[in-house]
Amino acid sequence: MGLDADRDGRHGRPVLLLSDGGSAFTSRRTTGGISVFEQRLREHGINPVVSSPAHPQTCGKKERDWQPLKRWLAAQPPAVDLAQLQRLLDTYDVLFNTDRPHQALDGHTPHQRYTASPKAVPEPGPRPAPVTTTQRTVRASGTVDLGNRYQIRIGHQWTGARVTVVRDNLDIVILHDSKIIKRLTIDPTRKTQPSGLRRGRVPRLPSDRS
Repeated sequence: MGLDADRDGRHGRPVLLLSDGGSAFTSRRTTGGISVFEQRLREHGINPVVSSPAHPQTCGKKERDWQPLKRWLAAQPPAVDLAQLQRLLDTYDVLFNTDRPHQALDGHTPHQRYTASPKAVPEPGPRPAPVTTTQRTVRASGTVDLGNRYQIRIGHQWTGARVTVVRDNLDIVILHDSKIIKRLTIDPTRKTQPSGLRRGRVPRLPSDRS
């Protein structure tokens, strides 16, 4: 997707981009952080929206289009290179959106519906990153994942504990129950954040930390 402008200038930037939960689009269901793709969208004022799990109807409306597209391509002479394949896709785009009436649109074309009202545009400037709350288990090394491959060591005494990581862009608060264990601001140049802890093992906490 061209973020600075779409390829031929027809559509401009969207207010939001809807995707499924695939790792190519979002890190919310893997690391709990913000993926590079989501970060780039927000830098351009676009809000990324992730569809709910086990709810194929959300993105299925577009996915249903792959079958007629494949049938149409199969009926054309095979493309000899990527440039010719792109021209075929552009032709299908015009036929589907401007020439072919759709029963679901009361006989109108998608282009007629799309141009029937003014389009919303993103607000100027980047969008702030959302505040995320993620449950983490402290590793045997005493480290906690912060999302986007960042991590910090909070000490061996917390090994195995379930902690809550609250993240507001680069600002982090780590809690165990209602106790704040650590506050920090992520240094984007370092994957392992400075902990300020002395080297060596610290005795494990005697209380139940589960």
